[in-house]
Amino acid sequence: MFKHTSSYEGELAYRNAHGASLVVDYTANPHAVFSNPQIGSVGLTERACRDQGLDYTVVQKHYADFAKGKIVGSPPGFAKLLVEKGSDRILGFHMIGPQAADLLHEVVVAMNTPGAKAQRVRDSIHVHPTLAELVKQVFDATA
Repeated sequence: MFKHTSSYEGELAYRNAHGASLVVDYTANPHAVFSNPQIGSVGLTERACRDQGLDYTVVQKHYADFAKGKIVGSPPGFAKLLVEKGSDRILGFHMIGPQAADLLHEVVVAMNTPGAKAQRVRDSIHVHPTLAELVKQVFDATA
């Protein structure tokens, strides 16, 4: 169990003890490995999508393929996005590379938005040049 997950569960337990009727939802529960390079992940993997019989698109972009990635020396690493065909629902997002644990939070928020549409991220403006542009580029590639 992760500390952030137990904090979330504790918050829901507290609120439920005071009259709320909230249910734990782990759909967009992120996790990270603070290694070098970092690993960040939220949602389903490709295997889980296949096992559930989902019809999905996979897009992968590399740090070396965009401006800030080149500025910081084209580090090894990538971002991978899984989006359900037809519904545009974000199924999973996985990163390996610099700041992966920080960069995935935009996707966590999008996944917690009703409908969890990839269009939410595609419609967002991202500062240039930043590592966050990798997130934007992988989403743009699903349009």
